[in-house]
Amino acid sequence: MNYFIEGIQGAGKSTLVGKISEIYYDYHVFREGDYNPVELAWCAYMKRDQYYAMLKEFQEIIDEIKKHTTIEHRKDEDRYVVTYTQILTDIPGFHKDLEQYEIYNGRVDRAAFEETILSRFSAWDGENQIFECSIFQNIIENQILFFEMTDDEIVDFYRKLKDVIKEKDVKILYLEAENISETIDIIRKERVDDKGNEIWFQLMMGFLEDCPYGRNHGLTGFDGLVKHLEHRTVLELRILREVFPENSIVLKSKDYNIHYLDDFFPDKIKEMFDGKEYTAGAIGKSQSMVRIYGDLVLKVEKECETVPLMGEDKPGLDGKFPASKVIYTEVCDGYRYTVEQASL
Repeated sequence: MNYFIEGIQGAGKSTLVGKISEIYYDYHVFREGDYNPVELAWCAYMKRDQYYAMLKEFQEIIDEIKKHTTIEHRKDEDRYVVTYTQILTDIPGFHKDLEQYEIYNGRVDRAAFEETILSRFSAWDGENQIFECSIFQNIIENQILFFEMTDDEIVDFYRKLKDVIKEKDVKILYLEAENISETIDIIRKERVDDKGNEIWFQLMMGFLEDCPYGRNHGLTGFDGLVKHLEHRTVLELRILREVFPENSIVLKSKDYNIHYLDDFFPDKIKEMFDGKEYTAGAIGKSQSMVRIYGDLVLKVEKECETVPLMGEDKPGLDGKFPASKVIYTEVCDGYRYTVEQASL
């Protein structure tokens, strides 16, 4: 399975990526700004002649540039992907020069942009990978803010993308921020420089107010950013409903427990309940989760000193669940998974 982690800025994508990578420690993680087989944010995407001309111009750091370059072989012409924002240098103009080769912020036309995205997703053959904001955020920001595409046009694009990846194992975990104003207010105060200046917020304001959509819709200041992100959230949730209903899970950004999701159950628990329907959900926000699968009861809770014993009789729960007997238990990542069989 491959996991795509999405949500607006500040929803907690990096945190969720970290939690999943702790469980699936052998998965490859692609964070924003890394080389990425499907997404190109913060990367220069260059043709051969452009790449070698750039090397000639910046010969003093040529080894560092090559270290941050990945060559992608395409049918028409190879492309050179340079993660230039990860190169530390005080050479004047280096980062500004490489920035022109990004495909975002209206630097290429809509047809070329969509062809690049779709062709890279089509060529991607990875497995057991985790992606941070690689299927929604940067793509949709470009479509709204620079191409000024309608919601219907963006949804239609994602129908094409879904068709391209329909044979791949993909799951989108979407973190929905319930209070966007509060979310942005928190991260604007967190993402500051050593003098307390709100660097991230200032950059976001300049970005939003200077783009075509922002100018044409009068989006300015904090309220303008919130309005844009509210629109983006509604659109992304629509895409999940209409295009990826079977490939997505929506989580409340500040109120979820990854250990309650089927994808992250221990292997034995997955084997026991794979594909089976249950008739009870979570009980308590974070302390425990109970599900009934026919005559079997699955309980997930933080590990404690009291250990259920195999064959132990368990009383019913407030009349909601029948008395039962423990038939399996194990601990994984600090959580105990216990399976009980209802007593007849």
